[in-house]
Amino acid sequence: MDIRTEKISVIGAGTMGYSLALLCAQKGFKTVNIDISAKQLVAAEEKIYRKLDILYSKGKLTATEVENIKGSILFSNDYTDICGSKIVIETVTEDIQIKTATIKKIEEFSSDDTIILSNTSGLSITKIAEHSKRPWNIMVAHFFNPPAVLKLVELIKGELTSTQTFKSTQEFMHMLDRDIVTAHDTYGFIVNRLLIPMINEAAYLLMEGSTADDIDLSMRSGASHPMGPLELADHIGLDVVLSIIKGLKSAFPDNMNKPCPLIEQLVADGSSGKKTGSGFYQYDREGKKL
Repeated sequence: MDIRTEKISVIGAGTMGYSLALLCAQKGFKTVNIDISAKQLVAAEEKIYRKLDILYSKGKLTATEVENIKGSILFSNDYTDICGSKIVIETVTEDIQIKTATIKKIEEFSSDDTIILSNTSGLSITKIAEHSKRPWNIMVAHFFNPPAVLKLVELIKGELTSTQTFKSTQEFMHMLDRDIVTAHDTYGFIVNRLLIPMINEAAYLLMEGSTADDIDLSMRSGASHPMGPLELADHIGLDVVLSIIKGLKSAFPDNMNKPCPLIEQLVADGSSGKKTGSGFYQYDREGKKL
């Protein structure tokens, strides 16, 4: 794979989508960020440009580098713009039907050898690829938010994923400077099987009277975690967290507590964490905790 000529497409311009588009562009790839919502694309472009301006103000990028990165990203709501992409990363809603439909649409406009990577945080890639035309070209690449800070990616093969697809994806991840782990195609993979139950229990502790600050400090100071579970949940998005809790409860009913009612209530109220300005904590426009 020649980093100077390959084209990468990212489907979805939400938090993870635009962040991955920026990451790919920073690593030298010509990148397309696609979303059906024009409003979402405008917001994604504004956020990317704001991040680049911050990097420039801190001396981490030159003016030329900023302009080159901006020029490497196309924001589009037209799926035909993925034509010629070596790799397409989907970051759409964590719903198997939506992801299946998205992959079918990607296949309509991509080449027979295009690799399709699902950024699912726990869904079975075998099931997602079940009705695809080219399941051997499909696998999971589970990035973590924000990818500029969290370098881990979980790679998961489906039952029909080819060895070549896996090897090419590994090569791509090395180009993105990722730390790679390989997981089995089971709900939650590795990280979320361990992390999400802890977040759910932290929310129960909050309901029972412990403070958010004490809960988070306990895990930072007592377990050497860089971020407490409630702060991390806000970072991930409580809507995403709730979806994974429900998935884990369904997949492992004997090992997983039911979703904490507090998380369900916050999501129902539209308080899903940093991206909405409130969750377990309150945040300013720049995402800084108040």
